[in-house]
Amino acid sequence: MKIRTDFVTNSSSSSFIFKENNMHRLKQRVLKYIQKNADKFDYEMFNRYYGGGAEIFNVMCGQLLPIREHPLEDILEVYNWYSEDILSIAVYGHHPSDKEPKKVDQKELCQMISDKALSENAALKLTGIIALEYLQYWRNRERFHFDWGFTYSDSVQRNDKDHYVLTTENIQEHLWHFFECRDLFLPGSCFYQFIEVYLSELENMLKHYAGMTIGEILEEVIDAHYMYFDYQETHYLYADAIIECPECLFGCNHMG
Repeated sequence: MKIRTDFVTNSSSSSFIFKENNMHRLKQRVLKYIQKNADKFDYEMFNRYYGGGAEIFNVMCGQLLPIREHPLEDILEVYNWYSEDILSIAVYGHHPSDKEPKKVDQKELCQMISDKALSENAALKLTGIIALEYLQYWRNRERFHFDWGFTYSDSVQRNDKDHYVLTTENIQEHLWHFFECRDLFLPGSCFYQFIEVYLSELENMLKHYAGMTIGEILEEVIDAHYMYFDYQETHYLYADAIIECPECLFGCNHMG
């Protein structure tokens, strides 16, 4: 359904993105699902080790936070894990909770961009993804000390929590040169084409994200505000139960 089991560098971890933070309702939904499927696993052992789910919920209550409040490394890892789904939400909006996200056809999306057939909301969200890529680029540049020939940008600042924040100074020029770098996005890709076609409107759309951190921009793009991130793998039954909940947008037990 909404679960991913992709190979990732951070093995045996898990993450779940929620549209809202209602732990009481989430707990009731999950426990109901577990009880309904009790015949599919050793329910007695699950109760013995997990207290019928109570212990996991106690942990979750402490770690289910607004996306923006998680460590930057965790936010970026989750952003990259769900990049295809995030792009799908930006272009097509939220999918019904009982269906897979619609996969983005790059050729179709490029044609929509070329025809300027994107809705105003979709264009704004694609701009948000570009802002995320841009902030991630500067963070990686500082972290790994690489240089692709660009001087440090006035369009990126750090806040008091060491999170990268987007400003609007010279943003159009910096983004244009950034996406001309073939090592990042090849000319002809949907993002490169979006900047090319929407260049005259890009600066105004970016103002919507001015002053936002990476986590805040991600919340805006996916219209979801809470994340549970665990450095350990969540029990498979529990993960399945969480993902069944309408409040859960994405879920992932990472096998690496």
